[in-house]
Amino acid sequence: MKLRSLQPGDDAEIKNIFMETIVMGQPMHFKIRFQDDFAHVSLGWYLEHARDLGRCIVTDEGQVVGYVLICADEKKFNRWMYIQTIRLMVKSLAVAPIGLLRGGTWGLYWRRVFDGAKLTRQELPDNFDMHAHVNMRSHARFGAGGLQSLRYVDEQAAILGFAGWYADINSKSGRRSASLERLGGQIIQRSYNRTLSWLAGESIERLRVVRRAIPTELETAA
Repeated sequence: MKLRSLQPGDDAEIKNIFMETIVMGQPMHFKIRFQDDFAHVSLGWYLEHARDLGRCIVTDEGQVVGYVLICADEKKFNRWMYIQTIRLMVKSLAVAPIGLLRGGTWGLYWRRVFDGAKLTRQELPDNFDMHAHVNMRSHARFGAGGLQSLRYVDEQAAILGFAGWYADINSKSGRRSASLERLGGQIIQRSYNRTLSWLAGESIERLRVVRRAIPTELETAA
């Protein structure tokens, strides 16, 4: 596994990976309306405004199996996300009266808005206001790509002058807590993920995890 810079043709594959793994590594069990708009709301900021920080996770044969996307401007990100979410909700509401929002689309969108609003109210340690969105196809999640991704984000945080960075990670009943802490992460908040719990049919917890920009010697040796 290795990381490489984003290329012009990578956007479609990144969106495919996002949709294929959206429910705890699996796709949704129903088709949603405005899927391209939904993917844009979820990924568009990183691909349009922070593209130079993004990386694809690729196999030695060059197959894209994941991605690392970074946001280093939380205020602009939140403003962009708010505008794009409103646009999607208005578009959805416009067709709802004629019955085009079937199969759970509206249920997905309103839960996602509720969860997003809750996240923006969560506090962070000083100078940790940079985040990463890291995702891989299920079969690639136990390889070297994950550790390489962590170290790459650490490096970018240090270069950009942040004390550290954060990520929101989903977990079934807190199962990932110990492994996250072994990798140098610190869980600072836990919250109920309304959207994923509904999609997965079981309780999913969102863990907000922070990590220092410069790892300890123990982490570096791991």
